[in-house]
Amino acid sequence: MLPRLQHLSLAFLSLASGVQCQAKVHEALSTISVTNIQNIRGHIHLPATSNGHPVSWRSSDPDILSKDGLVKRQDSDTDVLLVATIELDGELHEREFNASVRQAVQAEPFEAYAFSYFTGNSRQGENIFFAASNGNNALDWQELNGGQPVLTSKLGTKGLRDPFIIRSPEGDTFYLIATDLSIGSGTSWGDAVRKGSLYLEIWESHDLVEWSEQRHVKVSPNNAGNTWAPEAFWDSEKNSYVVFWASSLYNTDDHSDNSYHRMLYSLTRDFVTFSEPEIWQDSKTSRIDTTVLKSGNNFYRFTKDEGSASGCTDIIQEKSASLLAGVDDWTVQATCIGADAGLQAVEGPTAFKSNPDDAQGEKFYLFVDEYGGRGYVPLETADLDKPDWKVSAKYKLPTSPRHGTVIPITAKEHEKLMSAFGA
Repeated sequence: MLPRLQHLSLAFLSLASGVQCQAKVHEALSTISVTNIQNIRGHIHLPATSNGHPVSWRSSDPDILSKDGLVKRQDSDTDVLLVATIELDGELHEREFNASVRQAVQAEPFEAYAFSYFTGNSRQGENIFFAASNGNNALDWQELNGGQPVLTSKLGTKGLRDPFIIRSPEGDTFYLIATDLSIGSGTSWGDAVRKGSLYLEIWESHDLVEWSEQRHVKVSPNNAGNTWAPEAFWDSEKNSYVVFWASSLYNTDDHSDNSYHRMLYSLTRDFVTFSEPEIWQDSKTSRIDTTVLKSGNNFYRFTKDEGSASGCTDIIQEKSASLLAGVDDWTVQATCIGADAGLQAVEGPTAFKSNPDDAQGEKFYLFVDEYGGRGYVPLETADLDKPDWKVSAKYKLPTSPRHGTVIPITAKEHEKLMSAFGA
């Protein structure tokens, strides 16, 4: 009888194992989450795995929402059925998701500007402040919200620096990302570089007025000592945002060895799920504070050469036809930009092209943070391929703006900002 008992025991174990496996598959399906599935306004992230199980997708209308998460918005809101499938022992287990793809929006002309920034190394200064241009004039600004912060942090260090805003390619979503660092709380710059945050602070909005709940998302690897001055650029080839920032990377667990800043990057579609970080710029000396401007078919990159590889600790300008090209595939067009313009030490560049019909005419602007002096100072040039950066002759900026972002906005967006936060 002993062999028979052994056979029954094995059969029961096999049955129990099968039930447990199915339960794990069902749990894996139940944990799948799709960001903003009822309010889709751009390409979405569809997870390829869940709890270690491969997940495949299909769509009821792949021309509008594909199995890869690519979205083509229509003239009206459109409902699409997504199905996630996990296969186990030849049996398919599925879960349905009802997705709503929002109506496409018509592009409107840019007739003003918005400015996000922080103001200094204090608890009050390490928050997000807004300003708006007075009409279509990149050099004439007024503070919003009575000069008080519009966004504050409840997560991480509770300090916010270096805010960056990007508009989605579809036009009706804004993402704001910022450095998680509080010097005002007593953190030393040494600890900020070696024991700093590995996270980004993130908000999103459809109108620059109503903002989502704060998200605190880890993007840097564990051997990083900091995550500084994040920015993003939409890459149409990868159908994703390229998010980039500066980190010092260490070989020791306690981060006690010598290091220098590299520029890292990660890909995302929703600013919730990010790919594993990769090194973008490693010049063997420190680089921080990259910002990118595209003109024609070329990318123009402005970076703080913190390690003085160019001959001075200043902003450099580079050009490439490929955003994610290696350091050697970018052509250096200008070095020592701040010093050559007569400025003291600078960092934190933000670059943009003037709007059509701007009161100042057609120009390219590079606002740089003279951090030991006046804060932001606007530089301008007529030609990115023959850069001649000079301080603008006359300008009125907000009080004490530090590293931030200027973006073009529509007349309606400007009106809404003024209505919500204006004097």
